[in-house]
Amino acid sequence: IRSNPLLLVVRGLVLDALYVFPPILGLLALITGNLTLGALFLAQYLIAVQTRLLLATRFSYPLGSTFLHPVAILFFIAIQLNSLRWHLTKQANWKGRELG
Repeated sequence: IRSNPLLLVVRGLVLDALYVFPPILGLLALITGNLTLGALFLAQYLIAVQTRLLLATRFSYPLGSTFLHPVAILFFIAIQLNSLRWHLTKQANWKGRELG
């Protein structure tokens, strides 16, 4: 992604669309009374959680963390955006050496 910062932003938006927005929109739809749309969004969230549950079971990770997957994605995107900011402003350095 280093060679194309636009791909970093696009990947963040795709991750938001797949993992972050569904539980939020599902709960909002259920609160407003749109049961069908709420069920669809929550079903998408549960599919993502089920995938994480399978991986957590297979690799002996804590099962409770699977429901926090959207929060983990938000942190991942925040790290990506911070890295992009460093890249664009040429502020990336490590042990006094310029990076990028």
